[in-house]
Amino acid sequence: MSQLKSNIGRAHQVATSMGHATDAMRQSGLKQVQQANRTSVKVNQDAKQSSDKVKHLMMQLGKSFGRDVAHIRSVAQEFERMDHEVGNGLDFSGTAPRIGK
Repeated sequence: MSQLKSNIGRAHQVATSMGHATDAMRQSGLKQVQQANRTSVKVNQDAKQSSDKVKHLMMQLGKSFGRDVAHIRSVAQEFERMDHEVGNGLDFSGTAPRIGK
């Protein structure tokens, strides 16, 4: 029978990398876009509107991605806990009662 084993360290590495991506997404949503000086007011308004939409979407994506990172960490911890429980529950060495003596 093969041994059940989670790898919480690797899960945390992945979650940390994803967390860095989340931070980058959130930071991109906070950046100010400089308006052009030599364009019409209409073009500036349209560009600002598009920029604001993208910033809002990046902030939403960052929040969602952040929740996913938290879920990965939570699931990894749950798998680790279950590995210990299953491992302890399946380890019958020296604990089985002797029959006939």
